[in-house]
Amino acid sequence: MRLAATVATLAVAGFPFAISAQTTQDTLSLQGRSIIAVGVGLNSTHSASNTPGGQVATSNGVASLNFTHFTRPSVAFEISAAVLDASASNTFSNQTASGVTSLLAGVRYAPEAIALSTTLRPYVSVLVGPYFNNFAKSAGYNGTAMSESVFGSKLGAGTNWYMSRHLSLQLEASYDAIGHFEHEDVLSHKPGGFAMTAGFGVAWGGR
Repeated sequence: MRLAATVATLAVAGFPFAISAQTTQDTLSLQGRSIIAVGVGLNSTHSASNTPGGQVATSNGVASLNFTHFTRPSVAFEISAAVLDASASNTFSNQTASGVTSLLAGVRYAPEAIALSTTLRPYVSVLVGPYFNNFAKSAGYNGTAMSESVFGSKLGAGTNWYMSRHLSLQLEASYDAIGHFEHEDVLSHKPGGFAMTAGFGVAWGGR
C-alpha cells in the first residue's frame, strides 16, 4: 500500500512537468531546429540515345542538398547546392560532358500565422549566389575544359511535414533566375526556370 501511495504521489507531482514537456514539444516555434534535406526534381527530364554515331545522355533538374537552421521561431538561414543540368556524349571523334550547378544562400520564412499544424509548416524562401557552367571535351590526345559562373537567385514556396522530431518530408515549387552564360551553346538547353522538388530530411534541435 505504501508503495502504491508513493507511486501515485510521484505521478501526481510529475504531471505538470509532463504537460509542460508536451506543450514545449508541440510549440509552433522552430527556433534552434536544423534540417539537412536531399531533394529530387519532380518535373525533371531525362533522355538517352544510342546511335551508330555514339551515345548521348541528358538530365534536367537532377538533385539538391539543403541545410536549414532556424535562428528565430519562424526565420532560418539556408544553404543549397544543386545540379540543374547534366549531359554527356560519346562519339567516335570526341567525348563531352557539361553541367550546371549552383551554390546559394539566403533566408527561409515559415510564419506561425499560416501553420497548418505543428507538423505541417508552409514556408517561402529567397536564395542568391553563383551558378556554374562546367564543360569538358576530349578528342584523341587533345582536351579542353571550361568553367564560368554568373549570379542568380532562387525563389521558393513549399511545405515541410515533420513526420517525427527527426524526420521530415518537403515539397517545394521554385523558380531559378539565372544570368546569361557566355557559353550557353555547350548546354543541352537554357538552365533555370520553374521546378518542383520533393525532399527527405533529417532534423534535430529546437524546442
